[in-house]
Amino acid sequence: MFTSDFGENYRHSNPNDPNNLGGFSKGAFRDFVTFQEDFSLYGPLSFSSAPVPYTDRLQLKAKNCAVDILGYQFFNIEVPYLLAAFDDSRDALKTQQTILNPEKGYLNNPQRIRRDFLEDRFHVKCRRVLEFEKSDCLWCAEWKKYLQGEPADIDILNGAYINWLGGNLLFARCTDGSINVTSIKPATPSQLPTQGLIGGIVGDILGSKYELEKDKQKVKSLAGKHHLKSSVAMTYTDDSVLSLAVAKWLADDPTHDKQTLIDLFKYFGRRYMPYSFEKDFRAWVRSDSREPYGANTNCSAMRVAPVAWYAQSLDECLALAKTTAEVTHNSDEGIRGAQAIAAAIFLNKTRHSKSDIKSYIEQTFGYDLSRTTDEIRPSYAFETACDKTVAESIICFLEAESFEDAVIGAISLGGDTDTMGCMAGNIAAASMDVPLELAIFAWERLPLELRAILEEFNW
Repeated sequence: MFTSDFGENYRHSNPNDPNNLGGFSKGAFRDFVTFQEDFSLYGPLSFSSAPVPYTDRLQLKAKNCAVDILGYQFFNIEVPYLLAAFDDSRDALKTQQTILNPEKGYLNNPQRIRRDFLEDRFHVKCRRVLEFEKSDCLWCAEWKKYLQGEPADIDILNGAYINWLGGNLLFARCTDGSINVTSIKPATPSQLPTQGLIGGIVGDILGSKYELEKDKQKVKSLAGKHHLKSSVAMTYTDDSVLSLAVAKWLADDPTHDKQTLIDLFKYFGRRYMPYSFEKDFRAWVRSDSREPYGANTNCSAMRVAPVAWYAQSLDECLALAKTTAEVTHNSDEGIRGAQAIAAAIFLNKTRHSKSDIKSYIEQTFGYDLSRTTDEIRPSYAFETACDKTVAESIICFLEAESFEDAVIGAISLGGDTDTMGCMAGNIAAASMDVPLELAIFAWERLPLELRAILEEFNW
């Protein structure tokens, strides 16, 4: 039994607040708690109506008593609703397998699923719950319709890349109007690219583990290592997402219209919002604005690599880099950073020497590339501005003897490790092969939607 003092101070939920939806939106399990009558903060507990059921709060009123999905029979429709995800990562697969294991006691027990998988120890909503609450989350609405036996848009469902036990659910309309569902298991291509955009994606994923590491000396001690062991804690971030958005723009829109790029940035930004986008970009994505906001951060430089692989000349490369930057980062520094990274990739791709690349970047963009990583590392701290990350990432490539040297060097500076790993990896992969095991690891971490873009752009 909770006292009002515990319930209010620790669960942050006023039981008399008419806007309190039973704790789901504010973190209190009012449905499962009996409050004592000594409400010191808000007075006696009173209800104008019965507590709203959990499934009603999710606007999922089950019309069927059970649903069968590829051989799994659920007697509570809420369970498969919460299991659905567009993310086909190993973590998502492990969670689904755990929940569907009869010995674990989760199957058809939504209360335990909520407690153990949908809310953390501080009762904060997880990414999956937040996604289902988005007003513009069309696939969630169609998924609910499908579960309830209602007509659903199979194009939207197929476009969502809904994951089920490591496979992609494929929806097809039968002649009688019903929907048939099969599962497609993704396979690693027989020929994975070891140069090109995969380099930046590998750098992003390897660096993701170290960005939030509090012990920066531990990160800086990576200097000199020749290999980083991959781990489940590593994941793709906004660097990979926006790079592949640019790749899709180049592949799908031959006119290279800015409005098309804005649409793609907003679509992918909303879809992958939990994967670490900077605050101003998040606000822009959520807003109705289509105007740039003058940022000077390395977001413009981390996503620019596709233009260097697409362009047929250095002039075209610089022009496209400027376009990709200025839809959001229309500051001089935001554009300069994007063009410098794009130019370094293009010059490396066209087999210019490191000394030529260094001279061109210094003379054209004014970056100081005369320092060494050993000189930079001791006092270097977390930075996101282009003028404090772009040159440092290029220096890591200039010093490198291999692809991994470049990425590990960028991470070991101890700053914005995923983005700097991405920038250094993108430059290095224009002339140095990405180790196949790292390319496979990165490929398997990407969701199917992003894999498809990478595959189309590379081949």
